[in-house]
Amino acid sequence: MIAHHAAADREAHHESLGPWTIDGLVSDVHRHAGAGHWLWATTSLCFLQELLFCIDDGGVDLSRHLNDGFADEIEALRDLRNVVAHPAKMPVTGGARAGETREHAVDSFCARMEHDRDFWGFAVELLGNWSLFSDRRVTRFALRRLNTAGRDYVRQLVSSKSIDLPTR
Repeated sequence: MIAHHAAADREAHHESLGPWTIDGLVSDVHRHAGAGHWLWATTSLCFLQELLFCIDDGGVDLSRHLNDGFADEIEALRDLRNVVAHPAKMPVTGGARAGETREHAVDSFCARMEHDRDFWGFAVELLGNWSLFSDRRVTRFALRRLNTAGRDYVRQLVSSKSIDLPTR
């Protein structure tokens, strides 16, 4: 983030970049989950994925250096981020072509969730009742996707020699 500020001719120090840090968000996930505040735990996971997988290019899209091997996991988390961070956004009809309906983040997220046999039944229920995005099962699904993407990202970094794994 400091590099992006410097590119825009803005001075930045590590502690001045914003309210979100990886350590802080991990702590928030634990704290909110421990208190049963599942929507806030999920929101923290969504923001965490953005810092991990989107920050290198300074935007909300996936960083260009990421390989496609774990893009589906990250896209599921990005769909979920759009649901929890933009609660008033509704499906849009009538776009560029009359009568066209654009896919909504809820539809996309639920379709991805349906592909996981542990969650496919809940995905159908979630599609019909958006208030269930505050359910612990959404948090579990998001955490599973984040763990998978994180492990794959570490493998990518090791194979590209960007990092070395500890030998312990």
